[in-house]
Amino acid sequence: MKTKLLIFVLFCIVGCGNEESRKLVVVPNPETGQDAIISRAHNKSNYGNLEILHLTSRIKQDTLMDDNRFVISFDLEQINKWAKVDSAFIYLYRSSDEWKESNRFLVHCIKEPWIEHRITWDNQPTVDEHRKVLISDTETKELKISVSPFVRDFVEREYRNMGFMFRLVKEDHKGRKVSFLSSNSKYDSLRPRLEVYYRVKNWF
Repeated sequence: MKTKLLIFVLFCIVGCGNEESRKLVVVPNPETGQDAIISRAHNKSNYGNLEILHLTSRIKQDTLMDDNRFVISFDLEQINKWAKVDSAFIYLYRSSDEWKESNRFLVHCIKEPWIEHRITWDNQPTVDEHRKVLISDTETKELKISVSPFVRDFVEREYRNMGFMFRLVKEDHKGRKVSFLSSNSKYDSLRPRLEVYYRVKNWF
């Protein structure tokens, strides 16, 4: 009888809590933002204070290869590891400075720490080649990118949250570029943001 009562009590503790749906919106600003461009042509330079994040593949002055990538990170510390992430989306806003070419790009999970005002092409962190998403549609002004499985892994501590790296699919073709506003933009509403929809249990 005592064993059955103990099982019943444990069941109530584990399974009887009510779930509450929540939404976290992270919008980095110039003080809190972690985003930067890295440039193959200027491989030792840091570009962590620009208002634009762009991906390029071009030849500068017909001689110098110049591929640009960018990295970005969002703070998820407000969500505890027991939360259940339903979905997560990164929103980016295109700038008007863009070349009209095929600009498909990849979003990779980053595997190593990096620092916004120190990262360069030469010291760029490694990325996870298996944890990535392909973006084909870059024509909309506001780009919505699903990163649900990645954020779920970050929250559950399956992987460390080192942020994301963006790069063009074809970096060996000149004349490709797509640009977005960064966390340094003077327009609050146009800065990158992450929206996370998740559930937590309420026990009382």
